[in-house]
Amino acid sequence: MTGISTAQMSYKEAIDKLGGLVDFERSVSIPNRSLFRLERMQYLLGHMGDPHKQVPSIHVAGSDGKGSTSAMIASVLSTAGYKVGLYTSPHLHKMTERIRIDAKPISESDFCARLEEVWPSIKKTEKKFGYGSTTFFEAITLLAFLHFQRSKTDIQVIEVGLGGRLDATNVILPQVCAITPISLDHVETLGPTVGEIAREKAGIIKRKTPVVVAPQIQNAMKSIKQRAEEMEAPVISVSDRYKIQVCEANVDGQSFYIRGSKNRYELKTSMLGDYQIENAATAVAVAETLNQQGLEINHENIRDGIKCVDWPARFQILKVSGKTLVVDGAHNESSIKRLSENVSAMFGINRVVLLFGALHGHSLDSMLESLKELDSPLVAVKSRHPKAVDAEVISSVAKKQGIKVSYEEDSVFAGLERAISMGKDSIILCTGSLSVAAEILEGVYKMVPELYPNMGSVNSDIQAV
Repeated sequence: MTGISTAQMSYKEAIDKLGGLVDFERSVSIPNRSLFRLERMQYLLGHMGDPHKQVPSIHVAGSDGKGSTSAMIASVLSTAGYKVGLYTSPHLHKMTERIRIDAKPISESDFCARLEEVWPSIKKTEKKFGYGSTTFFEAITLLAFLHFQRSKTDIQVIEVGLGGRLDATNVILPQVCAITPISLDHVETLGPTVGEIAREKAGIIKRKTPVVVAPQIQNAMKSIKQRAEEMEAPVISVSDRYKIQVCEANVDGQSFYIRGSKNRYELKTSMLGDYQIENAATAVAVAETLNQQGLEINHENIRDGIKCVDWPARFQILKVSGKTLVVDGAHNESSIKRLSENVSAMFGINRVVLLFGALHGHSLDSMLESLKELDSPLVAVKSRHPKAVDAEVISSVAKKQGIKVSYEEDSVFAGLERAISMGKDSIILCTGSLSVAAEILEGVYKMVPELYPNMGSVNSDIQAV
């Protein structure tokens, strides 16, 4: 690994340092858009020599599937022989998962070394009049850009954290933008309608830069096309330009064809759900666009790249105590609805037990409404995430909607034990947030969780700039 070879701080010290920053991911406070500006991020990066400008980029925004799509794009590029940085959020089990090169997370030593390198700039920025306090997400984003540049990656795939227009990642000038399906999510911060949310996410579109757009509802597509027209950006509509034919879908994976105007791909993926096939089509469109720009990406690279993607906690199937678990981090009405439809199609609607937990800031009522069609008993749980909704609150909302609540547990794994005890042949669907999915996997695989006792508060000196 290039760059600084020895870190002075320990990994725990690095996490503690980050824990002292403003953290909207883990705070129960709902941030107003006025708190998000790009000037502070631009200043931080400028202090470090603008590492984000030294690596060609792909920028991915959206409400649903942007992490999976980013992972697919990165995998295709890696298979094509490029050294690829991938930045995603949030992580499942460990902070280092957010920053990857060729699918491998950054090492603890490199994580510490990069943080040591950027920390003086972070502190100087906090003292500079008018720029306000650096946030946790800004610091991690800065660290990722620096790591990809120091490691001499050929290209970086950058997933938006929240929204798009004012997200800390929206400082890059990408080769291609991609926007995955947009739905109602983070409405208190991004806006109350799909059209308004789409305008925020379409803020990543840059002048005359191609934008690949996954299948969208009409109001979202209208906002995206309006922004693209303003920026003179070519729009590659996946639903218009690509046709999908599903060959086979079962618990072992999916095989399908994707046909464009010139090329036809026969693809397989172990990732389940029809939405993953749409994500694959979006990744194919991005790969073809990059190929037209001069990157060497062939049919085999696309086929092998899609096939080898491993992205846990997305319709992941596990066997525990003779029971089948479906673990998925779906966390909004749209993704929950499609998940429940796919579970019903694959396993049958009368065999499901729900294990459900949610975070503040997501629409609890509409998510539970989307699960009603399963007509299944529910185990309400509270994850250890500081934004987790109390199990009693989930239970109360579910009961008002006519959902039978069997248990309330303040521990995800305790809830899983309850769910396992219910019914001989039931499928246990564990969903509602990535934090619930992560804790299920940690419990099943006996993983030692990475805990953040010092994270989750918003500093009192946070300023808008």
